[in-house]
Amino acid sequence: EVGAIVLSVAAAVVTKVGHFPINDRVRGWNPTSPPADWAETRAKWSALHRARTMATVGSFALLLLSNLTN
Repeated sequence: EVGAIVLSVAAAVVTKVGHFPINDRVRGWNPTSPPADWAETRAKWSALHRARTMATVGSFALLLLSNLTN
């Protein structure tokens, strides 16, 4: 259960520290004229999204395992 909590907190931190600043920046972009580094920003957002998804799925798996073994 502790591992599940740690992974859930990690997912929340990735969201707060990684996604929120990127989302705020992208919100200010002109859709018809994105900045030159838009592809790098998208790649970073996608990598953070994968990390958050893996942490969330891992957390769920640990909770499920914990419930199945108790």
